[in-house]
Amino acid sequence: MKRLLVHFWRGGEPRLNYGEALIEPIVRFFGDQLVPDIPLNRSLSAPVVLMIGSELYREHVEQVRAGHRKVIVWGYGHSHGHPPDISLLDIRAVRGECTRTSLQLSASLPCADPGFLLPQVFPIDAHHTGPALWAPHLHNRSHAHDRAAQWEAEYFDVDVRPSRIAEHVTRIANSRFVYTSSLHVTITCLAYGTPFALCLAPGDKVDKPAKWEDIWSTLTNPPPLTWCQDPTEAATWWTSAGQHARPPETTALLEAFPHDAAF
Repeated sequence: MKRLLVHFWRGGEPRLNYGEALIEPIVRFFGDQLVPDIPLNRSLSAPVVLMIGSELYREHVEQVRAGHRKVIVWGYGHSHGHPPDISLLDIRAVRGECTRTSLQLSASLPCADPGFLLPQVFPIDAHHTGPALWAPHLHNRSHAHDRAAQWEAEYFDVDVRPSRIAEHVTRIANSRFVYTSSLHVTITCLAYGTPFALCLAPGDKVDKPAKWEDIWSTLTNPPPLTWCQDPTEAATWWTSAGQHARPPETTALLEAFPHDAAF
């Protein structure tokens, strides 16, 4: 099995943000072994891949490049900061049309978040009869257990152990309804057809609004990008609009996977 060097926010730590934890099974799905880009591995001469994240801005890319390393972009997104110098990158696919437009990339470049590959990575026969979930973004976890109880839902902590990621994906896929402000929890719901709504508790904030627009730009029949305040509003949004959304076609994303970066 070849190895693939991937840079992500908390690479190598025992707990990852839910979206980061999807990287290893996706890499494994393509037949490779994940090597996190951490100081221990910085001497490797292989290209480094950016595949799940919102940090496609100049300063971050320069840190990843470390002055000379080849950086391959496959599914990453630009949502803030100065755009990077695209001449220094090997861009195979980006997260959405907003990223493609802001970086002035070819209209033929594949657009889709790798999280939409989950039904192929984890072929779950989702039944949507499990407990409702309250899955706030990492920065919106204040009083999370109390909020879950008020909404008659179980709390889903997006700070997860990678070894249990299949269990976490299954839990979301089988839920009867997911209230969330987490991007990759939302992508998981869209991928498996799980009823959901974007929700904020009082005092919560939307993390990087541009990343949500990026994802929404790839959907078929995209619903209004609405943030709900209570279960009734969430259910109404899903029934009237959310249920009609469909995930993007992923064939081009699959074909653009950087197999050549593996070593």
